[in-house]
Amino acid sequence: MNETTIRTSNGTTIAAFSVGGTVMSAEIRTEFSTVRDRDTHIGNGKMLPGQVYNEASTVQDVWIRTEDGKEMKLAFQPLGLAMRAGHAVVFMCGKDDKGQTWCLGARNLATGEIKTSSSFAKKMAGDAGAKGGPKLPFSAWWIQLPALLFAAFVFSNMEGGRYWMMYFLSTVFWGGIGMLVIHIWRLSKRAETVGKEVIVIVRERLEALPAR
Repeated sequence: MNETTIRTSNGTTIAAFSVGGTVMSAEIRTEFSTVRDRDTHIGNGKMLPGQVYNEASTVQDVWIRTEDGKEMKLAFQPLGLAMRAGHAVVFMCGKDDKGQTWCLGARNLATGEIKTSSSFAKKMAGDAGAKGGPKLPFSAWWIQLPALLFAAFVFSNMEGGRYWMMYFLSTVFWGGIGMLVIHIWRLSKRAETVGKEVIVIVRERLEALPAR
């Protein structure tokens, strides 16, 4: 296993590792986990229990023998790379903050096929706190917040009359919700943009490997 770092043009770094060897076996299985939603407060100190349900996910178990003769099991969501026993393969993966392995890309050195995952790269980029992304005017909170308060004050004085405080608080609330939605959108677009560059880097590294 070789630890490596993927660094994008905007400075985002993703800790990854590459591992290669000869396939011994490759199987796909379905894994079930129990998920419980948060409880909902319905007033008077009463809580409505969250819904409990089972969630299924597909996992690929790949056993390989590395060049030093050691046997290793890799378990991750499948990329769709065709392989069979005896094929030489290389995987480039990363781990999120929960320790789950995400395979960013893989190459079958026997067939030359390469598979990558933009969705997994976006996930890793989001965990890494992707920098950059789409620029929005007045995006800094220290500009947005005073602007929101000023706009709410002007609007409440124009429309509110003796109810100006109600209008003011309502405008601040919905304006804050709008700012939060925009912030979440920006984070998603950042991760998506960085994730695409990560995939380009992963593919370049895999293509540079000699065929076997």
